[in-house]
Amino acid sequence: MVLFSLINARGVIPLDKQAVRKDLEGILSPKRVLTAPEELISYQNDAFPYRVAPDLVAIVENVDEIVKVVKYAEKNEIPIIPRAAATGLSGGTCPQKGGIVMDVMRLDKIIEIDQRNLTATVECGVINKDFQDELAKMGLFYPPDPSSWTVSTIGGNVATRAGGPKGVKYGTTEDYVLGVEAVIGGGEILKAGGKTVKFSSGYDLPHLFAGSEGTLGIMTKVTVRLIPLPETKKTMMVIFDTLDEAAQTVSEIIGRGIIPVCLELMDKISAQCVESWKPVGLPTDADGILLIEVDGDEYEVEKNAKAIEEVCRSMKPREFKLARSAEEAEQLWLGRRSVFSAMAQQYTTVLVEDITVPRTKIPDIIRACREAGRKHDVIVSVLGHAGDGNIHPQVLTDIRDKEELARVDAALADIAKAGLELGGTLSGEHGIGVAKSRFFVWEHGEVGKKVMMGIKAALDPKNIFNPGKLFEEGGQLA
Repeated sequence: MVLFSLINARGVIPLDKQAVRKDLEGILSPKRVLTAPEELISYQNDAFPYRVAPDLVAIVENVDEIVKVVKYAEKNEIPIIPRAAATGLSGGTCPQKGGIVMDVMRLDKIIEIDQRNLTATVECGVINKDFQDELAKMGLFYPPDPSSWTVSTIGGNVATRAGGPKGVKYGTTEDYVLGVEAVIGGGEILKAGGKTVKFSSGYDLPHLFAGSEGTLGIMTKVTVRLIPLPETKKTMMVIFDTLDEAAQTVSEIIGRGIIPVCLELMDKISAQCVESWKPVGLPTDADGILLIEVDGDEYEVEKNAKAIEEVCRSMKPREFKLARSAEEAEQLWLGRRSVFSAMAQQYTTVLVEDITVPRTKIPDIIRACREAGRKHDVIVSVLGHAGDGNIHPQVLTDIRDKEELARVDAALADIAKAGLELGGTLSGEHGIGVAKSRFFVWEHGEVGKKVMMGIKAALDPKNIFNPGKLFEEGGQLA
């Protein structure tokens, strides 16, 4: 049975751009409908280098406009690709089948922060750090903090189940989603969930949208759970001569039942790139670096910091350092968050992978990543949120070199296979997009793919929402 037919704006139904532009200008305004080539350049990709220009860009400001554009697009079978800050790393906002890119960044209001119920409701275009800053003024905390938090949006974070360094202790975005409002097929407004922290009333629709990558509809609002801001914290840096020693230490810390808030791993290449761009005090001659943070009340922090120091010192590191001030700790975290930007200053193309494995398998996946690099003669740097098993192999290459890209593709396939063989998943927080769609069936099988396609068909019968992603194979670089 064919669940739905794929819509291709450039093939099945040729797109009359001028006519569509005129119609959209009637719904929005001429200034918020973009068609000029120079206007479309910045909408052709996210941080993954898979570029396809949209036919048009529609800049929306409210839910009513989204409903009208969705109804129009569905009637005319034109793909819609939702886009906010486009900090994604898997090509999720790439308009792979043309159509309309819907810019939702103007939906940027914090609607409510409910201190008594420890919840907040925000529009999908709210910037993560702006939200965090507002909460901090009230002594509240929203833990998900992807490295792109200064520019990424809450809606985009939900769409990819974004994580971040604090995922070890606090979990990722999906653990905080309580409710979602979204415009689905037919221009209908779906409201699912709310402020309750318990929910056993039908299917879990809010979490269905977490990780949906814009394929089920256009998210407009999200209600999230909050927690009190921790009283204090301590940050440590542990330096090892080898990455394997650092990885073994991660397993040892978790194996002892110690759960820090952050447990990050970096290799020599990462540190060298950061220090040559914006020096923060990372060692450049050691191949294994751990950044560890504990938080809570004074007693809890002192207890856990001491336990972690004991474990680390038993693993014979080159050096164990405790940040002497909040400013020094922030500098270290700035270095970790800056790795991708620092690498982008020195390499033409940086491909950030996102393999997640059981935490005891961290040393194994790191060895597999390095072996893939050696086997295919490409540069693979390794870092990640090692405390929750999420490793980010970063392939440093040049997208203009087609011969090398073929080897890069082969290395990425080997890394994906290794992660799955170790009991892992293709993505812990970046999503599938187009970057890993060709591997999707390896993890989910044909039955899993069929079930997900059926869910999409129920919410998006014309397949207008972000087609060409997740289970539609493609995305090879070479």
